[in-house]
Order: sequence, then structure tokens, then C-alpha cells
Amino acid sequence: MLVMMPFGVNAFHFASFIEANNQAYIQQCIDSKISYLPSIQNYTGLHYLLQSATKDPARINAILKHSDVLFDPRMNTDGLLSTFTSIFLKLLEMDSIYVATFLNTCLCLPEKQILAAIPSFGKINTHTKKVFATYSTPVPSEEMLEPLNSQINETGNSQLKVSYFRIPLNFNQHSKQMLMLMKVLLANNCEDIFRTKALKLLIEYAWSNARSYTFMTTISYSIGMILFSVNVGLKQQVLPLEIVSFAFCACLAVIEMVRAWASPRIYIRELWDQINALALSSRMTGYILQWIGVDNSIVLWFFYFALWLGFVRWIAYLRFFRAMSIYL
Repeated sequence: MLVMMPFGVNAFHFASFIEANNQAYIQQCIDSKISYLPSIQNYTGLHYLLQSATKDPARINAILKHSDVLFDPRMNTDGLLSTFTSIFLKLLEMDSIYVATFLNTCLCLPEKQILAAIPSFGKINTHTKKVFATYSTPVPSEEMLEPLNSQINETGNSQLKVSYFRIPLNFNQHSKQMLMLMKVLLANNCEDIFRTKALKLLIEYAWSNARSYTFMTTISYSIGMILFSVNVGLKQQVLPLEIVSFAFCACLAVIEMVRAWASPRIYIRELWDQINALALSSRMTGYILQWIGVDNSIVLWFFYFALWLGFVRWIAYLRFFRAMSIYL
């Protein structure tokens, strides 16, 4: 294999430069079994293609189509995929079935010493029967694995399966990388990508982190809707009830504004977010109009409109609960 120094590039890199502009060169590299390696700067051909101002989907797909060969986990390619952190989201933006082919290589069994340190049979002590753990190294020590093992009851007899995601990402639920990942997935329309085990794992992990937040938001919204419904049903004003109901509505409105600020394009496109924003704003407007003495018929119009939208949004919130989702 010829490698050009001092940059450490080979034929795969040259075939990925803008000047090459022909997917046939990529295919020739694959047919010639040229090693797919990063350069001295940890750049592969995909790095050059995805970070180029003018994308070339044909050459990108020519590489991704052969992911099972180029990124085969049996060929010790973890070091190669560790360089993909900076381009992983760009890959997901492609909406290509060959991205699914690549994702199928991103999830595999961990090293033998890791498997030896985790029980092969037992019962997982979580509601979802799954345990997620993140580490800064692909080979965590036994001490690092203790929190994971503590969630496994070894008296159980179910076979446990262990897998790991091969591309290093910042899996902190508040990290920019995880936020961008969710944005990219919301905008992606390729069903083949969502059928891959790797992406299902990432989505399940994100949901496991968001579950508590979603539960608390649903409870808060439910309390707010009950207070608002009672207030509208009364034939006379009860100022303390109105203030409490308005306060709940204001807190939810602040949360919506934060979400809209964090991802405005996605928020605007999402129908449920639009319904929620309209329902909350109508409810708050109704209270303000009532307090400044506007005609009661106008106030009731805002209240009834907010109540109708609020119940529509409430149904969507209740679908998060498994017992309710069967009927909704």
C-alpha cells in the first residue's frame, strides 16, 4: 500500500479530493483492497467529502455502500471510527439508504474483557429492562463497570446482551452534540436509517434521559388544565384560583419559549408545538383581558378556544403513559 508522507494520505484520500470528481476512483480503491485509513490529521476520504463546500453524494454513497467491508468490527476498525465524531451528524443529514448500511457497522459486541466483567445471565432492575452507560474509553475498567453491574440481579435466568456504539459522542443529555443529534433526526426522512439497531439505541438512550423531564412536564400541564377547566366552569370569578392557574400557564410558556429559542426551525415546523403555544397564549390573554375589565363575552371566547386547544394538546401528553397510549 502506497502512503504519501508527510501527510499520511493514500489513494482513498486522493479519490475523495474535489479534483477527483469521479466515483469510479472510489470503486477502484475498494476493488484493489486499499486500506481505508485516516491521514496524519485523522481525516479519511469521508471527512474531505462531507466537509467540502460542494457535496458529492455519489462518491459519499460509493464509500458508505461498502461499510461492511471498510468498517468491519472484526478488522479492529474502532480506531478508524473514533475519528468520525466530527462528521457523524453530517452523515445523518444525508437521508441516504447507504447511511443505514454504515450505521449497521456502528453497533457491535465489546471487547472480551468487558464481556467477562458483565454477567451473561440475570435480570435487569429497571422498568425498561435496559441499562445504558457511557464511558470515555472503549475499554472501561471493572471499577467503572460497577454502577452498571449494580443494576443487574444475577439470580435471574434471562440471557443478557451487551453492545456498544463505536463512534465517540458527548452523550450528556444537555450537550450540544446530543441536541444537534435530535435536530438532525427530526429532519431526517429516510426510514431505513431509523430501522437500524444503532439508531434505535441512540433514540432509546435519549428517551431514557428525557423520560423524567417529560413526566414532570405532563404532570404540570395536567394540573394546569384541571385548574383552568375548573376556573372556566365556575360562574363567578375566584381571584386566587385565577392567579394559580395563570402562574402554571406562565411557567409552561417559559418552557415553550426556551424550546423555541433552542431550535426555532424545528419548533415552527412541529404542529403540536404550535398548538401548545397558541393554547397557552390564548389562556394567558383571556386572564389578562378579564383582569383589565374587558367584556365577558370576549374573555369567554379566548377561554373556550384555549380550553379546546388545551384538551387536544393534553391528549398528546397523555400518550406518553403506556396505559393511556393504548386508547389514544
